[in-house]
Amino acid sequence: MTANIQPPLPVSQSGIEPQASTALALAGPFVLAVVPPTGLGAGGNSVTILGSGFTGATSVRFGLMAATSFTVVSDILMTAVVPPGVGIVPVTVITPAGTSNGFPYIYIGRPTAPPVITSIVPPSGPPAGGNIVTINGSGFTSATAVNFGPNPATSFTVVSDTQITAVVPAGTGTVPVTVTTPVGTSNAVNYTYAAPPPVPPVLSAVVPNTGPAAGTNTVLLVGTGFTGATAVNFGPNPATSFTVISDTQITAVVPAGSGTVPVTVTTPVGTSNAVNYTYAAAPAAPVLNAVVPNTGPAAGTNTVLLVGSGFTGATAVNFGPNPATSFTVNSDTQITAVVPAGTGTVPVTVTTPLGTSNAVNYTYAAAPAAPVLNAVVPNTGPAAGTNTVLLVGTGFTGATAVNFGPNPATSFTVVSDTQITAVVPAGTGTVPVTVTTPLGTSNAINYTYAAAPAAPVLNVVMPNTGPLTGANTVLLVGTGFTGATAVHFGPNLATSFTVISDTQISAVAPAGSGTVAVTVTTPLGTSNAVNYTYQDTGTSNCTIAVPNSNLARVSYFNTQTLTITGSPTAVGSTPWRVAASTTAPFAYVTNNVSNTVSVIDTNTNTVIATIPVGSGPEGLAVTPNGAKIYVANNVSHTVSVINTANNTVIATIPVAGAPVQVAVSPNGTRAYVVLRNIASVAVIDTATDTVIATIPVGAGPYGVTFSPDGTKAYVVNGTAGTVSVINTATNTVTATIPGVGTGQFSTIAVTPNGTRAYVTNTASNTVSVINTATNTVIATIPGFAGPNGVLISPDGTRAYVSNTVSNTVSVINTATNTVIATIPGFSEPGEMAFIRCCGC
Repeated sequence: MTANIQPPLPVSQSGIEPQASTALALAGPFVLAVVPPTGLGAGGNSVTILGSGFTGATSVRFGLMAATSFTVVSDILMTAVVPPGVGIVPVTVITPAGTSNGFPYIYIGRPTAPPVITSIVPPSGPPAGGNIVTINGSGFTSATAVNFGPNPATSFTVVSDTQITAVVPAGTGTVPVTVTTPVGTSNAVNYTYAAPPPVPPVLSAVVPNTGPAAGTNTVLLVGTGFTGATAVNFGPNPATSFTVISDTQITAVVPAGSGTVPVTVTTPVGTSNAVNYTYAAAPAAPVLNAVVPNTGPAAGTNTVLLVGSGFTGATAVNFGPNPATSFTVNSDTQITAVVPAGTGTVPVTVTTPLGTSNAVNYTYAAAPAAPVLNAVVPNTGPAAGTNTVLLVGTGFTGATAVNFGPNPATSFTVVSDTQITAVVPAGTGTVPVTVTTPLGTSNAINYTYAAAPAAPVLNVVMPNTGPLTGANTVLLVGTGFTGATAVHFGPNLATSFTVISDTQISAVAPAGSGTVAVTVTTPLGTSNAVNYTYQDTGTSNCTIAVPNSNLARVSYFNTQTLTITGSPTAVGSTPWRVAASTTAPFAYVTNNVSNTVSVIDTNTNTVIATIPVGSGPEGLAVTPNGAKIYVANNVSHTVSVINTANNTVIATIPVAGAPVQVAVSPNGTRAYVVLRNIASVAVIDTATDTVIATIPVGAGPYGVTFSPDGTKAYVVNGTAGTVSVINTATNTVTATIPGVGTGQFSTIAVTPNGTRAYVTNTASNTVSVINTATNTVIATIPGFAGPNGVLISPDGTRAYVSNTVSNTVSVINTATNTVIATIPGFSEPGEMAFIRCCGC
C-alpha cells in the first residue's frame, strides 16, 4: 500500500481508465467488471473481478490502497476483499506482465472531518532523508499526500486509518508534517532534520576475499558508512556493478584483475580503508609441504598424512618407485596414504592432472637396534634408594634389565618403547644407568646418589615485587625446603607460608619497603638470599602494547593512568599478537594478512625491521634468553623460527593441523604449538627445532601458557569449553578442567605465583578464573564483549582483557575478580604484551 510506486494510468473525468474492447488484445491483465461495483467506506466486503490475464497476479489495488486479500480463481476470474476508502477509485490488477486498466469502484459514505496527526516516530532524521517514519493519528484512510514542509514524502503507505509509514524526503531544519485526504489537510506536527557528523566509510571484510581472474563473481562488502556509496574499486578498476544493501553491506560484481588488490568504498564523505582481495592464479601442479610422520617400518602398511595444496583430483601418490598401497584425498590440502613396503629414504610425490608435486623425503626405519637411553628423571636421589625414576629413550620394548652401576634396579616397568619407570637400589656416588634388551645394552646416563642433607638453596622468588602493604602471595623455588621453619623478608617473618614440596614454598609477604633479602630456614640451616622489592604503589606502572587488527596499528596503554599514551605504531595488515623480549627493548607483532612479523624498538615505539614468515601468522613467543622467536603460521601449517640477533628466519618447522598459538617454557627448552584443526599440541625441542611429541587435547584448542615453574602447561579448548592440563615432564594430559566458556579465540594467563589462571571466553563474553591447585573454575566474570587477549600484571593484582567486539580493554581486580575499569579507543584489539614497567 505504498504511494508513488505505480505511475498513474490515463483516466477519464471520473478518474477511471476508459473501457475499450481493444484492451483485450493487450499482453497484460484487463479488468472487464467489478461485481458489485459499490460498497461501504469501511471496506471489508468481497467483490468479484472479471477480465483476463489474471494468472500470476501479485497485487490488487483500490486506488492507492492494496486489497486486504485476494484470490486468483482462474485467468479470467478473481475475488478480493475491499480495503477502507472514500469516493470513486480505480480497481487495478498487477501481474509480472504489467498493470491493468482501472475499473471504477464507488465507496458509499464519506468521512466528515480532516485527518489528525498525534505523533511522528522518530521525530528526527538525517538531512538526506530516505529513512522511514511512522505517523500516528486518525482519519488517514484514502490519504492522498504526506508533506514534510514544502516537500512531499518520497513515498508513503496507509497502514490503517490510524497509521501511515512514510519515506522522508531530503530537507533541512525543522519542518511541519501534514497528511491530506479528500476531506482536508491535518494539523502539523514538527519533524527535525538532524545532520550527523560525516565520517568516511569503514570496510571490515570482503567475503569471499578470493575469486577468478576473469571476475564476474559477486562478493559481499561488510563495514559501516556505506549509505550513498558512489564507487567500489578493486585496485585501479571499478566494480562492474554494486548495490548498497544497507549502511553496513554492499554487494559488488568483481571486475577482471590479477594478483592481490586493495578494495575500497567511496561515498560523498570520503574513501574507506583498503581490504585485500586476491585473484586466484591459474591452477598449478600440487605442492607437497610435509609427510607426517616422515618415518615408518620397512614393511609399510602404516598410514601417513600428506600436507600441501592442489591435491584435488589426485591420481597417484608414490613413495620412490612404488605407488602407495592406497590413498584418500581428504581435501585440497590433505591426503591420507597407506605406505608400501620399502627401504632407505625415498621421495614422496603427489600427481594430479595438472602435474607432479615436489618431493618430500620419507625414511623406512632400519632394523631394530640396541636401546638408546636419553635421560633419567630425576637424575639424583637418596643413598638409601627406594625412590622411583623415569628413564626416557628408545628401543625399550622387551627390556630384561635396568642397572644402576653394578646394582640392578629394585624393580622396573616398561611403560612404552620410549619410557621405563624404575625403583632405584641403594648406592653411593655417581653411577652409570643402562637398559638391556635382547638386542643389546644401551649407552650409560649418570645417576647421582645425593650426599647428606644440606641447607636449603633458594633460586627464585616469583613475583619478585609486591605492594608496600604486603598480604600478596609469592612462590619460592629452590631445593631442600622440606621441614622449613621460617621464611624471612629482610628482618620480617612471612605472614604465613606453606611448604608445597621440597622445591616449592608459597609465602604471604609481610609489609615492608625497599629491596630486602628473602631466605628460607630449615633445621639444616638458612638458604642464600634472593632479593624482593616493595613497590611504592598498589598497582604496577606499566605500558601495554595493544594490536589493533582493524587499523594495522599498535597502541600503548598505561596501567596507572588507564589511558592510551603516545602515538600508535604502524605495522602490517591485521596485527594479531604482541610478544616482548625480557632481555632487550624490543616487541614483536604478527601481521596475519601481511604474513610478516614487525620488530618494534620499545624505546622509540618505531618499527626497525619487518620479517617475512609463513602464511597467516597468529601466535608468537620469545625465548626467555631473547635469542629466538617461534611464530605459528596458521595457513601454511608451519612454525617459523627467528634469530633475533639479525631478525631473520633460521628454520621453518612443518606441522599439521593449522598452528594458531605458541608458548615457550620458562627454561626455554620447549615450545608448545597449538594445532587447532587436529585438536593437538606439538612439542618442539628448541635445541634442534624439531617436533618431538604430539599431545591430543580437547576440541577447538587455541590459547596456551605454562605455569611459572614450567611443570605444567594449560591449553584452552574453545569448542569443548574445557582447559587441558599437561605434565611437561611426560607430555601427557593429566587433567581436563570443565566449566569454562566457549570461543574460537579464547586465551589463558597464569598469575605470577601460579595459583590462578584467567581464561577469556570469546563466544560466552566472560572470563573464567581457575584454581590451579584444585583444577576447578572458582569464578566466572561477566561484562565483556568478544574477550580475546589476557595479561596479568607483574605484581599479580590486575588482569587486563582486550574486547574485540566493543573495542575496549577491561581491567580486573584479581583480589575481588570484578571489572574495575573499561578503557575505550581501540579497534578490534588483539593479544597484548607488557613492554615497559617502572617499579614493577
